[in-house]
Amino acid sequence: MVMAMAETEKVDNKDLHILEMLRANSRLSEQKIAKKTGIPMTTVHNRAKKMRQAGIIEGYTVRLNHAKLGKPLVAYVLLKAVNQADQNDPRGKRQSRQNNIAQADRGIN
Repeated sequence: MVMAMAETEKVDNKDLHILEMLRANSRLSEQKIAKKTGIPMTTVHNRAKKMRQAGIIEGYTVRLNHAKLGKPLVAYVLLKAVNQADQNDPRGKRQSRQNNIAQADRGIN
């Protein structure tokens, strides 16, 4: 029977040390973590497993070097289009109102 950490249970210094090692290099084996931290390997294994089950450790990720993949720039862009003629140009406002009136006269609106 495996006991999971309580949802509100706090991590102690050993857990924090294990997490710090994984944060620096998520590919480290439990054996290497044990050797570097001085924590017994079975303790590292059991604590990492409990932290995964409790959702403290959600997964392990890979950091890519996009330049070496031939894609040196990644950009996320959000654009919002605004009809400047309707907002800033008095002629645009007038034209827009005229179009609305013409549409209303034809029963479009």
